[in-house]
Amino acid sequence: MFLSPRNLTAPSIMAYGGTYEVSVLVGTGLFGCAAVRAAWPPALHNVSVRFYLTNGSALTNPAATSLGGSPVDVAWYGSVGGVLNRSANAIGVLPSLHFNQSELAVIHFSPSGNESGSWNLCANATGTQTSSTAYNASANIACGAVTILPPGWWTTPLGQGVVFGSGAGVALFAGAILLRVERRRRRSG
Repeated sequence: MFLSPRNLTAPSIMAYGGTYEVSVLVGTGLFGCAAVRAAWPPALHNVSVRFYLTNGSALTNPAATSLGGSPVDVAWYGSVGGVLNRSANAIGVLPSLHFNQSELAVIHFSPSGNESGSWNLCANATGTQTSSTAYNASANIACGAVTILPPGWWTTPLGQGVVFGSGAGVALFAGAILLRVERRRRRSG
């Protein structure tokens, strides 16, 4: 049985001082080898996920910056019929994950300012009774690119452009709405 994290979800840009939800769907299966399912255990046990930042192509770098993970930071959410539970069914280590089952692992991450720059955000899933070949490749790792803005990013020219540009956009939108309301009021009155 193989353990496979997929659908890593996180904002592509994060800023110092914010809190962001990071999630990954962790599932099991034999990937088309149902004929040999009987030879495998019915479930994996003590399933855990470690979320971390790494740079370059060193996706399994043990010195990577840990964001959190099992046993304390992860909330696990199950799904029934494609609908995700609204309350966590486990915190930390998932006691068991049955064949052809998926659970969503979620953490909340707040950049400290030491992580500014471009990174690979990765989730590494592990469990007991897993085929040893599942870990020879990177099948138990899901990664995505993120940029973390440093403290004071809004004082840079780019940051000021984002802040003031957003404000100007909101002001223009509000002005357009007010103008439209005023025109309708004049036509009807």
